[in-house]
Amino acid sequence: MIYHVQTSAMAEIEMKKIADYISDILYSPQAAYNLMYELRKQIRKLNQMPKRNALVSDERLAKKGIRTIPVKNYCIFYIVDEKTLTVTIISVMHSGRDWMSLL
Repeated sequence: MIYHVQTSAMAEIEMKKIADYISDILYSPQAAYNLMYELRKQIRKLNQMPKRNALVSDERLAKKGIRTIPVKNYCIFYIVDEKTLTVTIISVMHSGRDWMSLL
């Protein structure tokens, strides 16, 4: 089955902030580009077999069906809707952040 993959407005904003920080504050536009390329690549791959990635470790969030993909020092969080065959990216954040309280 092929799933439709969509990115929430909040996740788009988070990715822009990440890219801006790496590019403008850390003065590494190439690293920002490389990270965004890898994040987008992993997001695109979710159109097939999106449940291959693990549910998050937090039981409360796992019950909501939130899954994660680690990408370098970042995590992509998403949910899968089997009824509509839709994958929604809900958040992208640094893996060191307290994501359990932010999701």
